[in-house]
Amino acid sequence: MGEKIFSRRQGTYAICPASIWTEGQGWYKISPVPENDPIGRRVRPGPYTYKMKGILTMKKMTAMLLALVLVLALAACGGSGDGSGAPSVEKDTLGAALWNEFEAYVTAHPEATVQEISDMLAGSSALPYPMTSSAVDPSYLAGFAGEYQPAGYREAYAFGSDTTAVAFQGYIFQVEEGADAQALADALEENADPAWNICMAADQVVVGTMGDLVFFLMCPMSMA
Repeated sequence: MGEKIFSRRQGTYAICPASIWTEGQGWYKISPVPENDPIGRRVRPGPYTYKMKGILTMKKMTAMLLALVLVLALAACGGSGDGSGAPSVEKDTLGAALWNEFEAYVTAHPEATVQEISDMLAGSSALPYPMTSSAVDPSYLAGFAGEYQPAGYREAYAFGSDTTAVAFQGYIFQVEEGADAQALADALEENADPAWNICMAADQVVVGTMGDLVFFLMCPMSMA
């Protein structure tokens, strides 16, 4: 069977086997598939074909956009599946270095205790000298404004300096079972007082979460 060519201006119907069409210089060329194909179609060249093609194109674009949105949403959910809430912190600073050490240590040692994490941070190589690490006194935690005191945690350790010559104070909290670690992190950040140290103020407030752990730190940009 040869090709059939119809003018754009023709209004007649053509019966042919299942076929494809392409647009030429004002003409429509219908190229049939093998003659033994049992399917037959009526093809009418004209504006209607353009309209249908446009509708199908828009449907494809809409489907692609929806698929992209779904992929991005799943990626976002997957990224937070470990309960991690990384802080927004300037790179190449003391706060960023200690958060990265905390994140790497907890990832490598998921069963680490709050004390072990605090001890590790107190002895970090990012610090010019070792800090102290100790269990907190629930009745008073330094570094917060007004009468605010953290609540909703079952254990907490502090790591910091014994001297007021440097504005450095860090805490690791483990929230109560079923409690919202991010809610505690938000409250800590909202009530943090970088000027709690009467000698000098901290340059950074870094707050983040990993699972049921909350990392809180106020410190200089650098202690080099």
